[in-house]
Amino acid sequence: MSMTGRLLVIGMYPIETPNKAAAVRIRALLDEFEKLMPGRVDHICGTISQRRRRIREFWREGRDRDIDRVYVESHSTSASEADLLALRRLRRAGKRIVTYVRDAYPLYDSLDMYPGVRSLVYKVAFRISYGAYDRYSDRLGFPSRGLADALGVDAARALLLPPGMQDVDVAVPAHDGAFLLVGGSAGAANGVDIYVDAARARPETSFIWCAQPRYLDALASWDLPANFRTVSWDRDEIIRNLDRVKAFVLPRQVTPYMDLAVPIKLMDYLSWSRPIVATRCAETTRILGETGSGIPVDDTAKGLLGGIDTVNAMTADQLCSYRELTRKAAQSYSWEALARRVLDALDAQ
Repeated sequence: MSMTGRLLVIGMYPIETPNKAAAVRIRALLDEFEKLMPGRVDHICGTISQRRRRIREFWREGRDRDIDRVYVESHSTSASEADLLALRRLRRAGKRIVTYVRDAYPLYDSLDMYPGVRSLVYKVAFRISYGAYDRYSDRLGFPSRGLADALGVDAARALLLPPGMQDVDVAVPAHDGAFLLVGGSAGAANGVDIYVDAARARPETSFIWCAQPRYLDALASWDLPANFRTVSWDRDEIIRNLDRVKAFVLPRQVTPYMDLAVPIKLMDYLSWSRPIVATRCAETTRILGETGSGIPVDDTAKGLLGGIDTVNAMTADQLCSYRELTRKAAQSYSWEALARRVLDALDAQ
C-alpha cells in the first residue's frame, strides 16, 4: 500500500445518516481509509445536487492536483452527468480508479420498480453509467463473483468487495433465546411469510422480526402466533439485545437475482457471532460455507424449520463456538480488510 499521494472517494449517496445499506458501507470504508491514510483522504458524497456543487468546488480549488487514486461507490441505478464528467477528467489526468458496481437490478425485468417509460429511462441510464465505469476504471468492484459474471467482467479485472463486517463485542448466544430476522419488507421475496409459518409450527420457540415501522405495519392484518413479535431496533439496540438472541434467519426467496446478491445483513449477522439459518441463495451459501457460520436451507417453511431445529439441538458450547468463527471471518470480511483490498488494487501497476 502506497504511503504517498491522496485518495479521493466519490460516494453517490448522502452519508450523514446511516439509514441505508449504501450509506453504512460508504461511511465504514471512509473511516477505514482515513485510519490507513490519515489526513490524505478527500471525499465527495451526497445527493446529486450536493455532488454537483462539491465537484465544482473540487476543480475550482485545484484539489485534483494532489489526488493520485480514486475510489467510486456508484449508485444502484445511475450516476449523474457531473459524476461521469468528473470520472472522465480524472481518467484523462492519469489517476488510477476503482469503481464499485453496487447492483444491476435494471437488467432484470422481474425487478422493475417503475412503470412504462420511467422503467425504460432507468434501464438506459444504468447502461450509460455502467459503460462509463467500465471505460474509465482500472478495476471494477462487485459484491459478488455472480454479479461480475452477469456483467461479463473477467476475474482478472473484477475486484470482490462484498459488504464488510463490524468489529463489535457481543454477548454470548442465549441457549433459550429467540431467532431474529433483521430488515426487509413483508413481501414474499424477503421470506417473512415463511418465517411466520415457521414460528406457527414451533410454538415453544421465540421469533422476532426487526424492521422499520412502515414494513411492520404490513403485518397488521396477519394472524400472528403468540411466539412471534416485532420490534424496530436500530443497530445499537440490536447489539444491546443480543443476549436474548440465539440465532439469525435470512429467509429470502431463491431467484436468479438473489443468487448473486450479498445482503449487508448477512455480514452484520457474521459480526454478531451466532448461527445463521439462510435460504440457499448462491452467494449467501458460498459465504456461509467459507466461514462455517450458517445452515443453508430450502426457501420453504419446511426448509426453514429444518435449520431452526438444527440450531435448537445445539449445546451452549456449540453456540459459543460461533465467536471464534466470527474472528476468522473478519480476516477476509472486515471493513479494514476490504479497504486494504481497494488500496492494494489502486496501487497495482
